Amino acid sequence: MRKSYTVKKVNFAEVDKEGFWENIPAAELSERPWKEYEYHPEVNAKLVMSEKGFHLLMVAKETFLRTQMDKLNDAVCTDSCMEFFFIPAPEKNKSYINIEMNAKGVYHIGMGEERSNRWFPDVKLNDMMNIKAGTASGDFECSEKEQLWWVRYDLPFEYINEVFGEDEYPSGKVMRGNFYKCGDHTGHPHYAVWSNIELPHPDYHCPELFGELVIE
Repeated sequence: MRKSYTVKKVNFAEVDKEGFWENIPAAELSERPWKEYEYHPEVNAKLVMSEKGFHLLMVAKETFLRTQMDKLNDAVCTDSCMEFFFIPAPEKNKSYINIEMNAKGVYHIGMGEERSNRWFPDVKLNDMMNIKAGTASGDFECSEKEQLWWVRYDLPFEYINEVFGEDEYPSGKVMRGNFYKCGDHTGHPHYAVWSNIELPHPDYHCPELFGELVIE
């Protein structure tokens, strides 16, 4: 069954103020589609919309934190990684953007309608995302000690309209997307998703299984 998450409308000036995110409902990444991967870190995502665009916070707790990738569009899915796949205007454009990010804010990004033939958006998005990422401890030690870490970034309307085409985002609009967690080469390889994926092997590039993101 496809899940649904309500994207709250907020004032841009309030985003990231003290206590702001505590009042935003979370999408729990509680689905584990591939049972052979037994490690289950705690993960959740929160998405809001302001007059400037969309704002995402994802938080995880995991052991054996891995942050080896250090360049744009490196294979960050091999690190401890949280991902957001998003179709903002599915009735007009079937393409989705995938943003995959590690605890140091290093990310991989792509655009397209399917896994193959994806293209990489202009790197100018990097200056618009306002990326905040890190760990609660301030270090990136890979050990059995559980680490709390997060990624926070913006997807401005200015950029979304440029790559997906101009559109409106009124209350009730249904967008599509999914939130993911992975760590292919970590000490405990794992996969967690928000809206379940019924496929035999790990694959996040399945837009037909994305959940609904409904604007408040």
